[in-house]
Amino acid sequence: MSEVTWVSPVSILDSKILGVTFKMNEEAELSHARRSLTMSASIDAPSVTEGRLVGKCVLGASGDWFSGDEGGAPVFVASCEVGIVVAVDLEVVAELNDYEKAKYVSANALSLAYGKIRACIETITAESPVGRQTLPAIDHYALLESLQG
Repeated sequence: MSEVTWVSPVSILDSKILGVTFKMNEEAELSHARRSLTMSASIDAPSVTEGRLVGKCVLGASGDWFSGDEGGAPVFVASCEVGIVVAVDLEVVAELNDYEKAKYVSANALSLAYGKIRACIETITAESPVGRQTLPAIDHYALLESLQG
């Protein structure tokens, strides 16, 4: 029986938080809050460097939380932007075509960046009057397609 390797072959070469925002309307109530999530991304086409496929991504996420009132101003806004650089050895993706290689590296960069953004949003809201908030889980391949399409 062969052992399953659960560690990803994708390496994080660089990761930076580029900006964080937290604004709150202290007079509003958060009962039955609804959330609106906005995403933005800049994804460079992967390049080959020293036997590795390298991908770069800047991802931004902004969550607006609203009280029960329709059309009102957000109760609070929490946003974050991160930059990330990832790489994978060419041997790992050798059987993929160029499109699939680019998609694999870019989707992994998005996934890692979003994880960092989720953690950041949870941290900045943890001590707020509304308590710790989190962003929903996402399908990073679907997000990649929506950003490119």
